[in-house]
Amino acid sequence: GVDAENFGSGNTTVTTVGPVNVTTGNGIFALTTGGNVSVIAGDVTAASNTAIIAQQTKVAGAGNVDVTAGNVSGTTGIDAHNFGTGTVSVTANGTVTGTFAEGIKATGNDAVTVSVADTVTGATRGLSLVGGTGGAGSTATVITTESVPTILSFCGLTPPKGLKQITIGVGGLTLQ
Repeated sequence: GVDAENFGSGNTTVTTVGPVNVTTGNGIFALTTGGNVSVIAGDVTAASNTAIIAQQTKVAGAGNVDVTAGNVSGTTGIDAHNFGTGTVSVTANGTVTGTFAEGIKATGNDAVTVSVADTVTGATRGLSLVGGTGGAGSTATVITTESVPTILSFCGLTPPKGLKQITIGVGGLTLQ
């Protein structure tokens, strides 16, 4: 797999050209303590751990967390977390599967956006989405590009920490 950790204030960027397949450990682990985190990957599979983890861990950090991937499968498919004041964006261009937990877990204190093009499934739920502190950017958004995508077991719609808006849109959405 790929492990990129920046304990300074700079940015962390991971870009993969081909598929990432691991039997132990995470497929991609990208971390920063203040700067932006960007993961751009094709297909990522982790047999015994999370496929993609992208984190900005500094509470006072203003960096954004952005993940774009193809087909993803792991114990958790994609875990994008921003402990600071920046945004979180996840774009899944293929199917996403969490074999033990969520398909996609996106958590942040500002705007959180998830865009899915295909089915998202998880053992516990397909999508956990938490965002917002009550500020101007306090929104949680799910955007679908498929005519009727399926997210199996959606969670996170209770407005946490002053979340002002939840948008589910574009082509219709099947929640199961």
